[in-house]
Amino acid sequence: MSKAAKVVIRSLTDLESIVSFRFSLRMLSIPLHSDCPCINNQGDRIHATIGKYVLKFFRNKIHELRLYRMNYFVVGPNNLKLRTTTHKLKLTFTQKTFVEETNDPSFHMNIFNLRPFHQLTNEHDVDETELLDVVGQIVTYEDVKTYNQGDDQSFLINVVLEDDQRNMIMAILWSELVDQIQHHLNESADEPLIVVFQHMKPQKYRGLP
Repeated sequence: MSKAAKVVIRSLTDLESIVSFRFSLRMLSIPLHSDCPCINNQGDRIHATIGKYVLKFFRNKIHELRLYRMNYFVVGPNNLKLRTTTHKLKLTFTQKTFVEETNDPSFHMNIFNLRPFHQLTNEHDVDETELLDVVGQIVTYEDVKTYNQGDDQSFLINVVLEDDQRNMIMAILWSELVDQIQHHLNESADEPLIVVFQHMKPQKYRGLP
């Protein structure tokens, strides 16, 4: 790919032919791992990948929900098995990627990609490659279960969420999420517990979404 001149990107749809560019994004999750979604001031979302060999350069520079001016990315197809956005392209950090925190009060904080329950329960074909966000009240839950696979042991808990239209879906939480949700369940025994689950993987359960 040939190097393009630096330009200011106003829409993520302009990324088709850009290799070196500069624009502002809000980081939607902490990149402790190699992948994180970003959002621009129009609400468009794009996935960013930070390779393990360059992650050390950005671990202390990027924080969740803060706004950054960035330039010098590699743009490529979004062919991940699990996608945090539906954008067909993704950004890849390199050692030359420049990150600078900035402040813009007009830059919105619409950080969630909430999916209505009826879209999940009515679809015959559930897209199991897209990670999504849901919000609802936990109306019931089961005891924590242990799952053994070889020498590895994991913990899980099943919870049932209800939205404001009385639609219900079940969510399975694993590992550290079990500890997080148990804390809230114990603290809200006498009050409704409304939660937001981010980056959940939709999956058919016994043939149903």
